[in-house]
Amino acid sequence: RIIMDWSYISGFFDGEGNIHFNKIGNKSYQLVCRLYSSNETVLLEIKNFIGFGNIYRKKSTGLYELTISSKKNNFTFLKAIYTSSIIKKELISFVLENYVFHDGNNNLGFDIAKFHSLITRKNVDKFYRSE
Repeated sequence: RIIMDWSYISGFFDGEGNIHFNKIGNKSYQLVCRLYSSNETVLLEIKNFIGFGNIYRKKSTGLYELTISSKKNNFTFLKAIYTSSIIKKELISFVLENYVFHDGNNNLGFDIAKFHSLITRKNVDKFYRSE
């Protein structure tokens, strides 16, 4: 049995999750956090622990996906995993500081280009030392 806590979920998200923005209209963005696994049980455990999200099976890959799409739940989720995050800490920080999580705001001023600039392979460098 998995011992579930926010540190575990943070590490899982660092390795098997992403922050995604769906474009709505010309400049509005909807935040979606997703975690992936070939094992549905681990995503069910995470969903039960956090108390929200939906699980889907992707037909194209056979992977399961836990999707968090409401602003309130994404805020709760990102705040909870931020402290323990290593790989995605900078990305999570940017979203928490720049995305407006209250309902009614469509985030027209959110800098999607800056967000995209933070998503690079540079995070891999945190695991390798220069020789």
